[in-house]
Amino acid sequence: SGVVASLGTLTAVDHGTVTYDANGAQFIVLDDYVNLIVGGAAGQTKSLAGDVTVSGAFTTNASVTTAMGGNNLTVAGATVINGAVTITTATLDANGSFDATGGTITITGAGNLNLEGVVTSLGALSDGAGTVTYDANGDQTILKDDYYSLTAGGGAGIKTLADTVNVAGDFTTDASVTTAMGANNLTVAGLTDIDGTITISAATLDANGAFDATGGTITFSGAGNLNLASTVTDLGTLSDNFGTVTYDGVDQEVLTDIYNNIVIGGSSGTKTLAGAITVNSNLTVSVGVTFDVTSSGDYSVSVAGSLENNGTFSAREGTVTFNGSDDQIFTPGSSSYYNIILNNAGGDDKLLTIAGNLVINNDLTLTDGTLDFDTNDPDISIAGDLAIA
Repeated sequence: SGVVASLGTLTAVDHGTVTYDANGAQFIVLDDYVNLIVGGAAGQTKSLAGDVTVSGAFTTNASVTTAMGGNNLTVAGATVINGAVTITTATLDANGSFDATGGTITITGAGNLNLEGVVTSLGALSDGAGTVTYDANGDQTILKDDYYSLTAGGGAGIKTLADTVNVAGDFTTDASVTTAMGANNLTVAGLTDIDGTITISAATLDANGAFDATGGTITFSGAGNLNLASTVTDLGTLSDNFGTVTYDGVDQEVLTDIYNNIVIGGSSGTKTLAGAITVNSNLTVSVGVTFDVTSSGDYSVSVAGSLENNGTFSAREGTVTFNGSDDQIFTPGSSSYYNIILNNAGGDDKLLTIAGNLVINNDLTLTDGTLDFDTNDPDISIAGDLAIA
């Protein structure tokens, strides 16, 4: 309970517990412990004097604070935080089970909390700094919480969201690791970096910062959403049979890819194509937004479902191809188009219903499928050729 200058040669094999139980502040001596308890009077702080390793269990008692500062704490057994742990630049490496029910974890710098075992509770977790990493070499559950930065790591396994997760900083899924969202939303304010795999069924991954899935995989298995508000470097291997990708920033580049549904969204700005895109279901341009195929590339757009233009479609000299296998709907809005091709794999009995007046500045080519002018009786203007195969 007093000042500890040294523990000499502390036998740390598989037995014994060291408890720092002074009624005042104490330093926890650098050493290898079997079991370590931070106790004593309520309201007191026990500070690590150096790196500490615990081969058994580590406990911080209720109303007591373990102050790590820049000194690492590695625990092989259970970590139980009934009181408080503060971290600045150190790493708390909890390799066993972790339970901070009723406790507090405060990270004030570039500190880390690494969680390898089953996590019961993160207590009151600060979200102003630091990184929490779920780093088991296998499956884990990521608890519902507000994190600063969050990493799904460990080199293997599936890290499954237990509920809604908010990340104020960066979110990373490491290579060979899967983050399974299911129906639980994930909102990220900073960088989203998908080096492994993320799976989404009915949830929304709301990436409000930069997004990079280079070498990674994004898999939709239902009506999930990927919202992209900033710079997108790469979409990795993007599934194209389910889900919706929405570019909902202001001025953005839309990557060349094969999408299921794509929304050119937000409420303003210009979304500029970086290359040709194929849309296996529906393409929507939101009100107040410009979708530009770019004058340098005049990139093509292929749509297998509906094209609904509620904003501005800057077609330049590009081509829009309707190539579905069922009936399709085209809502031109107030924009004009350059080349339009109808080539429906379902044959001539499949309709492309024109849902408004249509201005074509060059050619209209009908290969397969039938234009439906009867439903909405639109005006059609064709400046170039009408070609019927």
